[in-house]
Amino acid sequence: FNPNQEYKGTIFRLPFRKNPSDISSTVYDSHTVMELLGNLENHSSEIILFLRHVKRITFSRFDNSSKCPTVLARIEKQSLCSFPGTGAVMCKVTNMNSAGVASSNAWLIATTEKQIAAKYATSSVACPLKECNGKYQVCSCEGESFCFLPLAKTTGLPVHISSNFAVSSNRRGIWTDDGSQGVPALEAQ
Repeated sequence: FNPNQEYKGTIFRLPFRKNPSDISSTVYDSHTVMELLGNLENHSSEIILFLRHVKRITFSRFDNSSKCPTVLARIEKQSLCSFPGTGAVMCKVTNMNSAGVASSNAWLIATTEKQIAAKYATSSVACPLKECNGKYQVCSCEGESFCFLPLAKTTGLPVHISSNFAVSSNRRGIWTDDGSQGVPALEAQ
């Protein structure tokens, strides 16, 4: 990235606070930032799954002595193939961790979109794939709920699910019909 040239993409710069301020009293020391990096690495395959327009997440550090950032972690999603008319796509998520070690996971993601009244609804399901002799097999996972990003709530399903749920302001729960927080019960139809 060069601030003097046009950049085709979006950059989110997170300036971690070294001192408390009127906005927040949270202070990020090097230990806290490394914990964030560890969390990113632990959930790297899932964090980018349902983000439709985000293809890469890079976690970098800028040192005062260097003009170029040091890349600490990178997550990249690449579409391998799509299945026309189904809303399904097979993709590969590659993670390069802070030690420079890369790993990849393949996923099958099916998405449906619908406009209901004046609201736009999107729902997706993702399951991990395992490559064996040039073919992919569907695997199960400990299913979690997502509202594009992980909500840290397991569903009991063998797949991850994502929808534009009504989430609490801290993204720790999904609002249910009775106004309480939790993961809504799944009803068979």
